[in-house]
Amino acid sequence: MIKTSNEKVKQLYDYVQERCLWQFFSRAWDREANIKNITRMAGEILTGTEPDVKTPMDKQFFADAKWMVADLKQRFDWIAAEPPESIVRLMSELKDELLDLAVTHSTNSELNWSFY
Repeated sequence: MIKTSNEKVKQLYDYVQERCLWQFFSRAWDREANIKNITRMAGEILTGTEPDVKTPMDKQFFADAKWMVADLKQRFDWIAAEPPESIVRLMSELKDELLDLAVTHSTNSELNWSFY
């Protein structure tokens, strides 16, 4: 369950829950890496900062972040008007909410199964 009272974060959270499968990879470390890196890169794109893309995994995160940002701009008119410091806070809070749901409080016992 989402804990924030920030309506904008709730909108972003609902969007990710509905449209983004990367938050539900099969292992906890995969989920955490996806959530942290995609939300970070999306925030960087939204604030006009070029994400540092060096590895193949960075390219995957960047591709997902670019797609997500394009969709967010189309769905939420308010996002283009947000100042950079607000975008950073929104993405950080979104990341925390997603990690709480998909990693910390997940009931999927296979997330941390040692045989993976």
